[in-house]
Amino acid sequence: MKTDAWLARYERLERHHEGHDDDLAYFKRIFDEAPAAYVVTRATHLIVDANSAAQRMFNWPLDQLRGKPLNLFVATSGRHIFRPLVRDIEAAADSVVRPLSLGPDCETGKDVIFSARAMRGQDGNVEGITGSSSSRFSPEILTCCNPATRVKNEPFRVSSEEGFL
Repeated sequence: MKTDAWLARYERLERHHEGHDDDLAYFKRIFDEAPAAYVVTRATHLIVDANSAAQRMFNWPLDQLRGKPLNLFVATSGRHIFRPLVRDIEAAADSVVRPLSLGPDCETGKDVIFSARAMRGQDGNVEGITGSSSSRFSPEILTCCNPATRVKNEPFRVSSEEGFL
């Protein structure tokens, strides 16, 4: 009798879990297919996930983006404000909105309005940061370093259809 009750409970839990897997897959698909570029980091500022638009925008496949520091994609001209921005995001209860210059390892980047918030665990500690931008990159070729090859002055294509960060 105990085995039957245990088995019935296990089957209920399994059905409940399957529903969550479907929901997770649905939201993952929305994240991946969004026209806006989204990047998710750990509290250590290392990238753990990025959607297709971010991969196209930075011209890096996801497996190469994972583990990279977020500041690699902040233009050199904006790096002096990046660390204080991250501290502000981690300290704020809500989203923080600031101008930021983005571009993969570029001397000069594209100015965007960056909105980000800290993701907190049950204990209240920051576990990661998620952010996006309200400005689109204009369709142009940015001359910068390609982070994959570290070759200066290599063209980096960004299209307005490819989203924003």
